[in-house]
Amino acid sequence: MADNPELLSAETEATQLPKRPSRRFAVFALLAAAALTAAALTYRASQWVPPFYQQTLVAERADLAAFGDDLERELLNLHSEINDDGHWEGVFSDEQINGWLAVDMLDKFPQLLPPAIKDPRVIIKDSQMHMACQYQNGGVSVVLSLAADVSLTERPNEIAVRLRNARIGAVPGLIRQAMPTISLAAIRSGVRIYWQQLENDPVAIVKIPVDVFDEGRDLIVESVHLTEGRLAVTGRVDAPEPEEETESPQEVTARESQPAKNDNRQL
Repeated sequence: MADNPELLSAETEATQLPKRPSRRFAVFALLAAAALTAAALTYRASQWVPPFYQQTLVAERADLAAFGDDLERELLNLHSEINDDGHWEGVFSDEQINGWLAVDMLDKFPQLLPPAIKDPRVIIKDSQMHMACQYQNGGVSVVLSLAADVSLTERPNEIAVRLRNARIGAVPGLIRQAMPTISLAAIRSGVRIYWQQLENDPVAIVKIPVDVFDEGRDLIVESVHLTEGRLAVTGRVDAPEPEEETESPQEVTARESQPAKNDNRQL
């Protein structure tokens, strides 16, 4: 009996159709696609740059140098004011701070930051100091950013810097990894610092030396305020308490060896 042509055609087409993938392979392919998508989104998020950081990086070097010079003049004026007993006040703009970071720090303190950290900048807004920098390690280049609350502690001359919202690009977290870098920069600049924790946020406690004068006067920081674009610091200089005049051992010996005066009054 001859073969049925229609049946042979159907069998031939069936043999030519691709085999349906197994369920295990389909799940693997789905997971792989999801992982690649997540990796791509994470990489894209890691390349995000805070708008304020982009704005500060486009500033001309000449303008940055001028702002840095303004900051150094303010510091010299503040130093002269501090040398006089009484109250003092210093007000610094974030533009001045960025000028010093971009020009003066690189020229005068090139070893202050680790080699992987480039172009640190700040902006002061919403009563916080927002900081960002470029992190370069091999072929990896991302922007690290965080916000900080700044206040005085109950102890004299201690400033608390509470770190918030640390990010790598737009990816939150990894704030703990920033702590060693901050500690290293503090050590290199000769600043005493230790760490505390407040509601899961790390807090850097910065010690301001009291005995900065040879004459025995004490430098006291009384307030630290962050306003829009400004850092204001006030304080006082306490004069040393006058020492009571005391006789030297030689003066005491000479006084006690003198004969008592005769009283010539008649009774």
